[in-house]
Amino acid sequence: MISVYGMAKAAEIIEQIKDQEKKSWFLSRRKIEKEKARNKETITRAQLKELPFHIQNSLKLTGDFKVLDNIDRIIVAGTGINASAGRVFSSYMQDSGIDVMTVAEHLLPDSVNNRTLVFILSYTGEDEEAILCYRNALRKGCRIIGIVSAGRLSEAFKKNNTEHILLPDNLNENASLPYLFFPMLRIIENSKLIKSQAKNIAETISALKNPDYIELAKNIAENSQAKIPLIYTSSSLSSVATHWKHQINRIAHSPAFTGICPELCYSELDIYSETRGSGFYVIVLRDQDDDKHLRNSIAASKKIIKNTGCSISEILIKGSNRLSKLFSAINIGDWTAYHIAEQLKANTGKGNLVALYREEIKHAI
Repeated sequence: MISVYGMAKAAEIIEQIKDQEKKSWFLSRRKIEKEKARNKETITRAQLKELPFHIQNSLKLTGDFKVLDNIDRIIVAGTGINASAGRVFSSYMQDSGIDVMTVAEHLLPDSVNNRTLVFILSYTGEDEEAILCYRNALRKGCRIIGIVSAGRLSEAFKKNNTEHILLPDNLNENASLPYLFFPMLRIIENSKLIKSQAKNIAETISALKNPDYIELAKNIAENSQAKIPLIYTSSSLSSVATHWKHQINRIAHSPAFTGICPELCYSELDIYSETRGSGFYVIVLRDQDDDKHLRNSIAASKKIIKNTGCSISEILIKGSNRLSKLFSAINIGDWTAYHIAEQLKANTGKGNLVALYREEIKHAI
């Protein structure tokens, strides 16, 4: 006969075994999650190193895709990294004579029509704002081209016979910018809306092979430890500064902010008075082709900020053409975000709160 004491002892042992199994399961699960994080980090590093390859591959994917319609303006619709690609594209096209606008919300301007080319950008294919802009563009009869890797947008494009470019779906979303930007550039080029970009692209790819960018970014990241980066630049590189902010937010899960010269001189310099600027690290991105007034504005701002004791660095962005300057600066920013993430031990994959937002907004609409 088994005594009550014996039964209680047996039950206790069973509970201990269950607890041990539970602990083992959690440890195993934690190990798997850590391994996933390491894999995502490795992928990000590899994709940053292989940026020239990804540019070439994105152009191959685009092929001879062209638009034959009469186009008066171009809208790029997307959020996050997709909006970054749109802003850089708008910046690059500023002297082309073509009206290019980036929309980082859920509605297109009322003025769009059948002579408006709308690029719908969503690497994941799950951004609600891009989906709503796509529906908006359909209703208004716009010329639509989608750039996507998967998700509901991909299915919608197929269902509605909307022309689109299907991207590789094995990228880290934060490293997808070349696959979002260069198809747009190639399509506009193929459509004879701008001159050949072959020389500019070749020079850009060559510039991106510079190993000094990685070391420069590492130094910037080291200088920014325990500080909030403030990225200042002239308007010519404002799209890049915004991209830096996005990447530091998303990859390093860390705050960062931007300011544009000379406007910052009249609205932001007072934050550095006394000791209030001690928690910031100022990064000045300067375009080698900024005019004399902008150079003087940046130099004066830099002197004032430095004299307050705030940490500050200046990076002169050089290049043989505007495309190479934009993407050299982008590459430095991506590596900076990566190295800040390494210092903070941040998971360089998708942030859980962004995924949560996507789920919340999906059910709200």
